[in-house]
Amino acid sequence: MIEFFPIKIESVTDWSLIFALVAGIAFFFGKLINEVSPYKESKYAIYVSGASYLILFVIFPPLILYTIFEAHFFKIPYVWALVLHFLLAGYLGKRLNSYQVQRMKLDSTVRSLTLQKSQQIINKNKILKKFANLDQVESGFDTVYFKKMPQWLLLLFAILNYWFAASVLFSGAKPILMFLSLLFLLVSMSCLAVFYAHTNSKYPQVTVHLDGGEKLQGELTKIDGGFINIIGNNRVYHIIDSKVKYIEVEIMTKQGMKTIKKKILNKK
Repeated sequence: MIEFFPIKIESVTDWSLIFALVAGIAFFFGKLINEVSPYKESKYAIYVSGASYLILFVIFPPLILYTIFEAHFFKIPYVWALVLHFLLAGYLGKRLNSYQVQRMKLDSTVRSLTLQKSQQIINKNKILKKFANLDQVESGFDTVYFKKMPQWLLLLFAILNYWFAASVLFSGAKPILMFLSLLFLLVSMSCLAVFYAHTNSKYPQVTVHLDGGEKLQGELTKIDGGFINIIGNNRVYHIIDSKVKYIEVEIMTKQGMKTIKKKILNKK
């Protein structure tokens, strides 16, 4: 039998340290989530978004494991747990790369190259040529790498992360293996924070009107740090906000697409 929460809190100092630790973790994940959002968030909003993620994906999964294994924790052999944890962290890392490709609007190019490579492999193998279906390959590739993850899948990955980590930590493994498992846990939870934000983020189509009368159109990806980033016409525009008069934002309504003018700053 393994105690999941053996720490005893006996003083105000202990509570202060715990509160500071929780606030720091919430801010860390909130910053990751804010990086995905197209708009700059206030410090309060960063803490709120980080706290929401903290409750759903950092605190809730261990409670689920504790509820399931309250009497006897089912440990995976630590070698297998470490391997599975590495594979899961590696997959989430690949998904993070795919997310970056998708943000740069290069997913169609990557998809096309993958299908060409798959076709070459299929043509060289008689068995694959007989049974393989490129449409299924494309659908599977999109699902594995580019399709947004539903929240239930993110929660499942978080639970598996804690299960693998606990199996290593409670097995008496060598300290270096415990460190690796904790590292995989941190990497995986950071990736899940990005995917969680991406699932709930929307990037509007905008027209940026500059002081000189020039117009730039594309998808708004970020307003932060004195710059406005948009992607359009296979280009990434990094615009100094002092040169912007206003932005037109396209929004979907029940009546269809509608364009509104939205000022992003008040010039003195």
